[in-house]
Amino acid sequence: MAKLSVIVCVYNTDEKLFDDCLYSIFESSVTDLEVIVVNDGSSVDYTKIQKKYPKAKFIKTENNGTLSARLTGIKAATSPYVCFVDSDDVVSFVYFESSLKQIEAKEADIVLNDWAFFTEKTKYVCSNDTSISTDFLLKGDNVLTKFFKTEGTEHSYYVLWNKIFTKKVLEKVVKEIEALKISGKLIFAEDTLMTYYA
Repeated sequence: MAKLSVIVCVYNTDEKLFDDCLYSIFESSVTDLEVIVVNDGSSVDYTKIQKKYPKAKFIKTENNGTLSARLTGIKAATSPYVCFVDSDDVVSFVYFESSLKQIEAKEADIVLNDWAFFTEKTKYVCSNDTSISTDFLLKGDNVLTKFFKTEGTEHSYYVLWNKIFTKKVLEKVVKEIEALKISGKLIFAEDTLMTYYA
């Protein structure tokens, strides 16, 4: 069993960006990875990329939206730790290694990280996220207090792609979200819903 499951949900992402994403994952200092790609009904043919990365597990679904794709990835994951990487993002060489060290050392359920934009295609103008300026450890009710304190203005707390979770926590998230019986495709702010339940 791999130590970390990396879930990449893709929907019509530019092939070059998607290839860069998978390349960065497989070039990571952590080689004990299970990479799960959930293709959410893309009209783009990713056959060449799938052949280029035979160690990745590709799952093709109907276009049901990002939330559904993420839940599919969680259900397919077999590792004790799980993270999400967006299909147009890249990770640093030590990203997984440093996060895994923290989650194990602190016996945490979630580890979140800093991040930076380095492409001119971004909608954001910040060079990095300043909402995480120091290391911290939260327990119990302090977690939700921190989550709601800034009323959504600190991006890092709400997105999925800068965190590593225990699989146990995400299994509970899946149950909570499925109990909501959300109809339709949830493609915006599904990160916030999932991180809230986590």
